[in-house]
This record gives sequence, structure tokens and C-alpha cells, in this order.
Amino acid sequence: MDNREGRWWFLGPGPREAITSIPDSPAVRELLAHVGECDRLGALEQAAGQDLVHRASMRD
Repeated sequence: MDNREGRWWFLGPGPREAITSIPDSPAVRELLAHVGECDRLGALEQAAGQDLVHRASMRD
């Protein structure tokens, strides 16, 4: 994952793993701070709070 030009860039899901991005924001940075400690989305929701996971995933 790389943060440049005000966006977070990463490999997307699926067999092609297309490069995709999301805008950088305080909510996204807070969510990413919890990613390393979680091995699945449910654990991430529990660690960061479901509301934060939902808000960060819905931004474009």
C-alpha cells in the first residue's frame, strides 16, 4: 500500500489484482492503523468500530 497524491494505492481483490485507490482521509488513516492487528473484516470492525469501517469503505 502506498500513500501519494492524496490517495492510498493498493492491489484490488480478484485474479487480476488491479491497482486501485481511495482518497486519503482521517477515517481511512484511522482504519488502516488497525489493519495489521486483524486477520479478517469482522476483527477489523471489532477493533476499529463498525461505524468507522462502514464510513471508510463508502468514501470515494
